[in-house]
Amino acid sequence: MHPDGAPFSAVETASLRARLRSPRTTSSATDPTFQQIFHIGQPVAIGRKTAVRVCVSAPMISAIAERIVQGESLEVAFVQWGRNLDALFEKWRRLIEQAFAHRCAAPFVSTGYERRI
Repeated sequence: MHPDGAPFSAVETASLRARLRSPRTTSSATDPTFQQIFHIGQPVAIGRKTAVRVCVSAPMISAIAERIVQGESLEVAFVQWGRNLDALFEKWRRLIEQAFAHRCAAPFVSTGYERRI
């Protein structure tokens, strides 16, 4: 959702997902936050809102399980995944701020293709 509480449209959510999956944005090409690439699921409609899916891959689960088998506690085994999740949500937060600033700066012009969910 936008900082003002308005839900993202399906088009906006797809754009956010694409920017999470790309290493940079044109306005922040050298910012390390924007250099990271995150592979997340496709947008899905949930009532009037749109969401993206965040999940853990089988190799990540295996790596965590292996660390536990080697004697690490569950909390320690999850540390790197937790850092990755923190980085994902930091990039997400900053992209939403950019989208909101852009939305406030430019009036909405309908192309006829967008669909609000």
